[in-house]
Amino acid sequence: MELGDRLQFHYNMYGVVQHSGTLNGGHYVAYIKDGDRWLCANDSSVRQLKKADRELNALANYVFYTRSDK
Repeated sequence: MELGDRLQFHYNMYGVVQHSGTLNGGHYVAYIKDGDRWLCANDSSVRQLKKADRELNALANYVFYTRSDK
């Protein structure tokens, strides 16, 4: 394997965390990928997101990815 081959990876987003509020207080909501579906975890409730709700990059404060070799 050459150096150029080792530097090619594939990334899959599997989680997003959104914060609302201020530096002194606020609220976090987590969006988690479960197979082919996305879930929204908000305090004690978890709901499946509708297709229209999947614009997660606009909400993101923290984004989580897995990496695999190409």
